[in-house]
Amino acid sequence: MTPLSVIPAKAGIQVPIGSSRDAGRRQRFDVRQPLAISQDERRGQRLFSLSAQIMRQREACYAVLERTQRGTLDVTGWLGCFLEQVASACDLAEGPIEHVLAKARFWLRHQGTALNERQRKIINILLDAGPSMNTRKYVSLTRASRATAYRELADLVEKRCLISSGSGRSVNYQIRWDRAGSR
Repeated sequence: MTPLSVIPAKAGIQVPIGSSRDAGRRQRFDVRQPLAISQDERRGQRLFSLSAQIMRQREACYAVLERTQRGTLDVTGWLGCFLEQVASACDLAEGPIEHVLAKARFWLRHQGTALNERQRKIINILLDAGPSMNTRKYVSLTRASRATAYRELADLVEKRCLISSGSGRSVNYQIRWDRAGSR
């Protein structure tokens, strides 16, 4: 039995593992490996999706895996491909993680700012979906009157939660991030 045959069996891709003398034997190899990685990191969860990344690159991964199976069973190529997918999954996770951190920094900066429920709701909508808000959207989302919407948006600008641009009916409001233009 080769060391590869000790790979944990889970739902996943079936690949033959082992030498030519046991070529008929098949084991399940789970390319998703989230449990093993999270256990190795001693954490209950990961902040990246390896399974989604491997699914995006499945044709290339399958080609390397098949070459590995049909050749000398040298797994160097497969491990290289797998580690590239881990790195890509981590790179793709940076955007959402940075967004969550920016939102947390925003709320830390404004934890002492007195806001009503409608204002909190609108700020959360802008933080999550962005990019801008106008008085008409505020009225639609909060069911406040137009005058109340205008006053509350102006209050958010005064409290340095939002910045306004434009004039008249074309005024738009955006989140005021801690650094100009960055999250």
